[in-house]
Amino acid sequence: MSWFLSVVFAYVSNKLWVFDSNFIFNNGLVIEFCPFLLTRITTLFLEMIIIWYGVQYLCQSPVVWKFIDNVFVVIINYLISKLIIFRKKR
Repeated sequence: MSWFLSVVFAYVSNKLWVFDSNFIFNNGLVIEFCPFLLTRITTLFLEMIIIWYGVQYLCQSPVVWKFIDNVFVVIINYLISKLIIFRKKR
């Protein structure tokens, strides 16, 4: 539940302040939120794979791999949001 609420908060903050998206038609929220949620679910699984690889396979510190994972996932989420989800509609 906390993960889902953080995704909703991230969507709202990205929509309003980061990408200044004013796409608010009846199904506009669904058109933007569904890909946003799907992206976040995908990067959640990517996070789990990165952590597993670094900790279980390479036998290294989980803290180090969580930092590496966070940097990688934040960049991916930003690029997908900018280039696909909140791109400027013409």
